[in-house]
Amino acid sequence: MGAYIIRRLLAVVPILFFMSVTIFLVLRIVPGDPARAMVGLEADPQAYEQARDLLGLDKPLYQQYLDWLGDALRGDLGRSYRSNESVTNLITDRVPLTFQLTLMAAALAIAIAFPLGVLAGANRNSLLDRLASVFAASGIAIPGFWLALILLTVFSVKLHWFQSFGFVPFSEDPVESVRSLVLPAVSLALPASAILTRMVRSSVVDAMNNDYVRTARAKGLKESTVVVRHVVRNSLIPVLTVLGIVVGQLLSGSIIIEVVFALPGLGRLAVDSILFRELVVVQGVVLLVATVTVFINLAVDLGYGLIDPRVKLR
Repeated sequence: MGAYIIRRLLAVVPILFFMSVTIFLVLRIVPGDPARAMVGLEADPQAYEQARDLLGLDKPLYQQYLDWLGDALRGDLGRSYRSNESVTNLITDRVPLTFQLTLMAAALAIAIAFPLGVLAGANRNSLLDRLASVFAASGIAIPGFWLALILLTVFSVKLHWFQSFGFVPFSEDPVESVRSLVLPAVSLALPASAILTRMVRSSVVDAMNNDYVRTARAKGLKESTVVVRHVVRNSLIPVLTVLGIVVGQLLSGSIIIEVVFALPGLGRLAVDSILFRELVVVQGVVLLVATVTVFINLAVDLGYGLIDPRVKLR
């Protein structure tokens, strides 16, 4: 198992390197000039050149990347030219909200998908199975931002059950903090739970047809015991793979939801930075989200060893 963990950790290094190169080059291809956005359209050429020098845009592209990568490895992601504040500090201030929203959405998606998928798969072609299929198809088809607007209109504007905008930090009031993120979390969780429900159901249906299930039934075990002890665990490996992808999508998808609900998280920071062409801030946000996503999938790989003992031999 130790060799398996070491191999997975070493595999992360080239992935992170390729990811950093991709982020840097893609943002350089995006139309617009950060130096021009900094000094304004009517600035004189001298001020424009000074801005390019300040932002490091006068250097060769490879040198810009090496400087940025070197600073990033030391924890320095640059400075915002609008506020002159460290990008690291800007991101650190916004991370708790985004991570809390992602964790709430992931927990809600799992709480919905796993029981529903297991029950639907264990009772194939039943009414519950058909209802689960309708829920899964609807959840996948409905865009998250549209669902967010519907929830906002119904539960905030019409019923006044939740506040429309704003966020209470968890350290100040845990109850109000969770309550302020209920609608955003539901907006993220429902589409994700639809995907997970379909995956759990398919895995359970496949497992129900295996010989060990028939053997367990022949021994006289209750159907609930067969499902819980034998079917569920053997269905988790493909579900765990999809779960890692879904959690990464929840993290990146929170950007749009944060804009809809006016939440001061990483999403709002990224959108505002894009509007003002602050590439250094956008780079920092995207790098963080991509890095976290990579390590989520690494955790999924390591989780295989806990579920499937055969992984330890590879």
